[in-house]
Parts: sequence; C-alpha cells; structure tokens
Amino acid sequence: MKTLLLRLLTRHRQFLLFAAIGGTATFVDMGALWVALHFFGANPYLGRVFSFLCAATFTWVFNRNITFKGPRTYNLFVEYARFLGVAVVGFTANFLLYSLVLGLTPKLFALDSRQLALLPYAGVVIGSGAGLLFNYLGTRKLVFKPPSA
Repeated sequence: MKTLLLRLLTRHRQFLLFAAIGGTATFVDMGALWVALHFFGANPYLGRVFSFLCAATFTWVFNRNITFKGPRTYNLFVEYARFLGVAVVGFTANFLLYSLVLGLTPKLFALDSRQLALLPYAGVVIGSGAGLLFNYLGTRKLVFKPPSA
C-alpha cells in the first residue's frame, strides 16, 4: 500500500503541487475579496474580479517557481499574459458558480445577516475547484511548456 501511494504521488507530483498551490491561493482569493469588500467598498462581483487577479498572480509566481520550474519558452511578460489568459477561461466556470451561490442561496435558504456576509467566501471556495483541471492542463501545455529542442 505504501509503495502504491508513493508511486501515485511521484507520478502525479506536478498536479498535486499545482492543486496545493491552488488550494493556498483560495485563501489569498478570500483575503483579497475581504479587502475589496471592506476597504475598497466594492460589490461582491467587482471584488471577485480583484480577488481573482490577486490569486492568479499568486498562483503564477508559485507555479512558475515550484511546479513548473525549469527552462522557459516565453519571456516573463508573455508568460504572465498567457497564464492570465488560461486562468480567465477557468475563472469563467469559477465566477459562474460564485454567482450562483450568491444569487440562489438566499432564495433557497433562510439566512441571517452573518450567514449572508459569509456567502461570498463560500462562493470562492465552491468556485475554486471548478477550473482546477482545465487550468492545470492549459497552464502545463500553453504556459509552462519546456522550450522545443
């Protein structure tokens, strides 16, 4: 059993690192959303765009230096732009689920003001998993692919 687990971890190391960084970025996302809502006075939708950009930048930096470290195909700015391009497509599914949580939950459940205040953060968590596989594959194939020999 231990050997099988070790083989799985070794074989899927890159995906597991990507997922761990993405999971950590969920907290960056929620923190940035809190800042946008409470310091900037943004609405939950505009705040979500701000928090997405913060979390996407966080994941780019860490995936660039940990998950996909090695020779680069693109210069820094092109790589970041390509990364954001992939992330925006994944963010579409993420934002859709986030919006559904914000829009439908209060209609389906009787929530007090404290619970309503937590909805945007629940939406971030639920939405974050939506783009994981797409973002991993897109990032691996379109952003951090090794230079051609």
